[in-house]
Order: sequence, then structure tokens, then C-alpha cells
Amino acid sequence: MKDKLEQKMLQAAQNLQFEEAQRIKEIISHLSFTTTQQDVDLNDELNRDVFNYFQYEDYLCFIVLFYRNGKLTFKNTEVIKNEGQDIIELFKSFILQIYAKNILPDYIIVPSEVESDDLQVFFGEKIVDNSQTINQRLLDLASSNAQEYLYQEIHYKNKEVTKEELLTELQQLLQLSVFPYQIEMYDIANIMDEFVTGAMVVYKNGFASHNDLEDTILILTNEGITTEWLNWLLAATKKIKIIKKTMQIWL
Repeated sequence: MKDKLEQKMLQAAQNLQFEEAQRIKEIISHLSFTTTQQDVDLNDELNRDVFNYFQYEDYLCFIVLFYRNGKLTFKNTEVIKNEGQDIIELFKSFILQIYAKNILPDYIIVPSEVESDDLQVFFGEKIVDNSQTINQRLLDLASSNAQEYLYQEIHYKNKEVTKEELLTELQQLLQLSVFPYQIEMYDIANIMDEFVTGAMVVYKNGFASHNDLEDTILILTNEGITTEWLNWLLAATKKIKIIKKTMQIWL
């Protein structure tokens, strides 16, 4: 993707389309920033579990990122209110609880402030700290995830407004004849008319329905829109018609 964008940027500059070249350059910079911030390229097939935590006022968020074959596959978080207990001891307890139900990886990465002697009794040389640069990057990523999760939990989860109240307000705002139990959202994005992505997100009674999520990578050719894109568009159109008929509303 980056190579194609760089070619278009150079072509625009050669054609004296300097504003277009600058625009493409900004797109490249944005993509580079996004991928650098959100992922760590491990270039190996090792299994790693990365533990970290974040504290805000009296609340703690413990997190573990599970890397399998060099890829982030899952994460586990736990938020607790600290009532004067030792944070490091709580953190170690969280680590031990994780392996009561999970298989040990090749490495377990923990922050350097955690004394690992007692953990090594259980896990041996699998315990490593942030002495390597790649481990520090993984720990920073885990800390950022813990911070974001804790922020969401504190500011949104315990609000008095329920999902039912929000959906009822949405029904009134849109003047819907029935309660919006199922909500489907569609979107399409592209970069310079290439790398087109179509996606659908489904909510049922205010909760994300992961079994109904769909996404499709679509390609635009010189001849026009591909069959995959047409099939996705037809499926989306069919779903919208069904929703209109069953709910008797105008979208």
C-alpha cells in the first residue's frame, strides 16, 4: 500500500500537482503513525504474554496481551478498586490467576518494578522484564490498552443511564414506530480509490453482536467494481429492504 501511494505522490509531483502530492504525503504519514502506534512487529513465531497495569485514583486495571506465533490474538483485563493494598502484590496475584486456566507461553513479560524472584519459582526463566527494547514497546502498548480500558470503565460503565433508556431515546428522536432492538451500521472506506473496505456492525438490544459482524476487503480495478464488491452491495441492500419491511420504518 505504501509503495503505491509513494508512486502516486511522485507522479503528482512530476506533473506539477504539488497540492495533490502534499495530500498523498500526509496520507502516508498518517498511515505510518497509525500502524506504528497500534502494533509491534515481532517477526517471529514465539508465544509471549505481556503483563502491565495502570492506576487512576483508587482504581487499578491489570492487563495481559496474549501473543501467539508473533501475533496479538487476545487480551484479558481486570479492574479493581484498591483499598490500600500493595499494588505489586495484587499484580502478581493477577498473573498467577491467569495461569490457573491458561497454558504457559515461551516468555512472560512483566514491568521492571515487579520483583520477579517469587514469580520465577512458578515460571522459571520464562519471566523476563523490559531490558530489551522490543519488550519495553510491548509493555508500553499493554499500559496504553489498560489506561483506555480503565477510562471507559470509570466514565461509562457505571452511569445511571441504561441501554434501554438510550435506545428508547433513540426511538423517540428518530420517530421509530418500534423499539430499535437490532441496529446495523454499514460503511465503506478507501484510499485513493484503492484498498476499499466494506464493513457491517450489528448491535442487538444495545450490545455488540459479534456473531453477526461482517467485513469484506474489496478491490477496485481499472475495468470497474469487482464481483466481490457487487455481491457485498447486493447483500447490504437486501438486508436494508428486509429491515424496512419488518420494522415498517423509513431509513
